[in-house]
Amino acid sequence: PLRPLTWSDRTSAGDPGLAAHSMLCPWRPALLALGLPRVLADYDAEKKIEHARLYGNVDEFAYYFVDLVVGTPPQRVSVILDTGSGVAAYPCANCGHCGHHIDPAFDVAKSSSSSWLQCSSGRCPVGRCSSGKCSYYQGYTEGSSISGFWFEDKVSLGDMIQHNPQVKARMGCHSNENNLFFTQKANGIMGIGPSSLSGEGILEKIFKDREHVSHKVFSICLAEWGGQFNVGGYDTSYHTGRLQRIPLNPGGFYGVGLSAMKVNGQTITSWGSTMIDSGTTYTYMRSSNYRALSSAIESYCSGGRCGGTKHGRNCWTLTHGVDKFPTIMVVFGSVETAWVPQAYFYRKHSTNSYCYGFEDDGPHANTVLGAVWMMHKDIIFDLDAKQVGIAAAKCPEHKERPAHVAQAAVTSAAPTAPATTAPATTVPATTAATTAAATTATTAATTVATTAATVSTWITGPATTAATTATTSTTVAAAAIASK
Repeated sequence: PLRPLTWSDRTSAGDPGLAAHSMLCPWRPALLALGLPRVLADYDAEKKIEHARLYGNVDEFAYYFVDLVVGTPPQRVSVILDTGSGVAAYPCANCGHCGHHIDPAFDVAKSSSSSWLQCSSGRCPVGRCSSGKCSYYQGYTEGSSISGFWFEDKVSLGDMIQHNPQVKARMGCHSNENNLFFTQKANGIMGIGPSSLSGEGILEKIFKDREHVSHKVFSICLAEWGGQFNVGGYDTSYHTGRLQRIPLNPGGFYGVGLSAMKVNGQTITSWGSTMIDSGTTYTYMRSSNYRALSSAIESYCSGGRCGGTKHGRNCWTLTHGVDKFPTIMVVFGSVETAWVPQAYFYRKHSTNSYCYGFEDDGPHANTVLGAVWMMHKDIIFDLDAKQVGIAAAKCPEHKERPAHVAQAAVTSAAPTAPATTAPATTVPATTAATTAAATTATTAATTVATTAATVSTWITGPATTAATTATTSTTVAAAAIASK
């Protein structure tokens, strides 16, 4: 499997959308949401919410990915879902150096709705002008990189059977990919961080399509295998605990105020700047916090209390799973949330070996709450209210992808489920990226990168990897009712 991407790996050039992103709107304390049943996670035309299945797993894939259907006629593309960057890009046909992925390379020539982003007087709205077209480059400190040309085309979220509406958006067409981007199973990456909201990217164009999506809200619910990605609202039917809301910190990443972690009577503080990043597999923290957290867990489990035996630095042999391990309470100001052992451990293949999903990122590192922290919770990003919602959830699992049927019609609307109402409250978002030969440094923001320029990284510590990226239910559409 791929090694996980840490924030200190993220590098970028030629994409001004990856600059530090200021959130200037006032914080809104109150939200109102309505719910209604829907069937098979189709597009909800009544509440204007898009739904897409997620696939992937921490151990086998080291990321979670979503499908896109792009072009006319539609071609399917698999992309890692990444809240830590803003570029959506994947290999195209005739790529000079691209790997073999689970979907065929996108063929621009076969799409009647595709158009290259052309230079104007040698200038580009994004990237650099090369051979008359606008190009991009994104690299990572451990050596992976992607480069190619920008194009625009019709795209819809998820697979064909979910009937999500199309938008016209800007995407990247790889002509070269290296290292982990070359070897990963998913075709590409879809950045949905704050920098994706300042241009012509997929998420921003979906939000601008007010006919089909009313609210700037998206939610990610990760199971052990796969999960659910919703845009325009969230899904209360998955929730097994109450929804709690915390503020989103302004900046170029989806930042939150992590105050402490509590386990076995110990309170661990001093977490530095903290971001939520679905494109990072594990949760990364400074050395002292890693030692304190692992020590508290192991102290709780002394005398065989948790069953099994520890082996190596961070793994256990557990015949009966991880249920006897303690829950870690993750504290954001006055809000305490649960990080259950089924999330902070991950299983190695189908064995009885389970390993910690949190890692030591060096003595001065800030904190990245990666996919393992997000697992078994619905994480709701309300961009207008500048809040993040957190609810314990039984997220839907998806292991098998349906066959892609190219001739199936992509609709601009879908059947409406019978409406019922259920009051609820909602909630935020922001991230960035760093550059090709970047060296690590301690900063809490990212800056605009140009090709081959070095940008300060958001987290200090060693680099690790590159691309770490149908049930009846009740959907919730966010509606902000007041601004402070």
